[in-house]
Amino acid sequence: MRNRFFHPGSDRLAALFSRIAILFLVAGIVHAQAPTPAAHSSASAPEKLVAGIYDLVSAPPGQLPDWAKVRACFMKEAVIVLRTSREATSTFSVDGFLKDFTDFYERPFKTSEGAVIPKDKGFKEKVIRIKSREFGDMAQVLVLYEAQILGISKGPQPGIDDWLLARRDGRWLVAAITNEVVTRDRPVPEEWFADVPAGPLASLQAKLDSTVQSGALEAALNLSDGIAALTEQEHYESLFRLAVFQARLGHREQAYRSLQRAIGAGFNNRARLLQEEAFQPFREEELFRNLARKAWANGYIGLLERANREEVQKSPEIMKALAFRPGEKVADIGAGSGYFTIPIAQAVGPNGIVWALDIAPEMLEYLEFRVQSLKMENVRLRKVAGDNPQLDPGSVDTILMIDTLHYVKDRVAYAKKLRTGLAPGGRFVLIDYLPKPVAERPWGPPPEQQIPRETIDREMQSAGFQLEKSYDFLPEQYFLVYSPVGQRN
Repeated sequence: MRNRFFHPGSDRLAALFSRIAILFLVAGIVHAQAPTPAAHSSASAPEKLVAGIYDLVSAPPGQLPDWAKVRACFMKEAVIVLRTSREATSTFSVDGFLKDFTDFYERPFKTSEGAVIPKDKGFKEKVIRIKSREFGDMAQVLVLYEAQILGISKGPQPGIDDWLLARRDGRWLVAAITNEVVTRDRPVPEEWFADVPAGPLASLQAKLDSTVQSGALEAALNLSDGIAALTEQEHYESLFRLAVFQARLGHREQAYRSLQRAIGAGFNNRARLLQEEAFQPFREEELFRNLARKAWANGYIGLLERANREEVQKSPEIMKALAFRPGEKVADIGAGSGYFTIPIAQAVGPNGIVWALDIAPEMLEYLEFRVQSLKMENVRLRKVAGDNPQLDPGSVDTILMIDTLHYVKDRVAYAKKLRTGLAPGGRFVLIDYLPKPVAERPWGPPPEQQIPRETIDREMQSAGFQLEKSYDFLPEQYFLVYSPVGQRN
């Protein structure tokens, strides 16, 4: 229940996610008192209990399981054996584990995207394969599962749980749980689940076939996205493991080819790639560095395109407020994956132009693919320097910088170059993060990159801008529109 979220070899971080693992184990037991999901209606009673636990433990942001209910589903003598690092296990009583896990759940810890508090993010956990056997009043349930903290770019973490149940007074209770992580060096033995179908994927595929036949094509498209999410990771993980194996054998070209294919399929864990011992001889090679950069780009694109971004960004409201006109010329600085580039290009129409500017060629390569797939002819891609937007004088009507200005070191000098690029009557739109402590908002720019609103106004005035409008509907950001001093729009 924790392996994937952290860099390989980090015992402390692995130990933290071990607690999440057991959360699923422990909280799952609540299902003894809860309705059984329909998906498991044909399973045995112990299997229903355990399968329902994983569904029950998944929690949205800001919520915790009902620990009193969890405790009631254990035998008083129950034992929990948890993998707390790659080298060690720890044994807990029910009360000891609940105390240990609750402490973890509410305490910030670091990820590659900054500090994360699991309670604030929420998490989702699902059964991949489940297998049980009974004899009299005892039962064993073996589960292959995946767990994922919501709202971060890390993929789900696989693990194995071995449940031992006993029946007392006609009711199944958990007597013991043993947890193990799944790693590339310790994969799940295929024979363990050889006779068990892969539930989520098989179920989604059957539902997709039925939906397509019914003619509900929009619903089928959504289902196909779900199938892609399930299969993509399995595909690139297999290719990555193959690359590691080939590198260990000294087959450099094959290893590079497999790694290239893995990254092309979506592998996005740059830190894991850099820390993999098999690739240490490759570390200083330009080809390896380029591949690592592409892995980073995969992860960053996933972050930009995350499903819950609209909770903060509210792009439809931003687009409505800015009311782009047909024929307008716009510069989207820090275009990234094209989150705003594409809808702006649609709004300004074939007679308008959107310059998508970014310092990262990987972002522009991805955006070029999107533009070509949509057959958009009014988007111009340009790689720019970090200190110069490289706009032609008087060439654009609107300059847009969303979540980008905090990366600029000399903001006054940069803003002066933006002013030069504006056509008469032009505007500079700035959206960036309101400063907040990490404990309150463990994601977003680090404290040293957060810019107070009064600082922004002062710097823009020094660069020759005046504030025209401000909007306050974004929960985490200020939304400001400036024009050159002396110009009123």
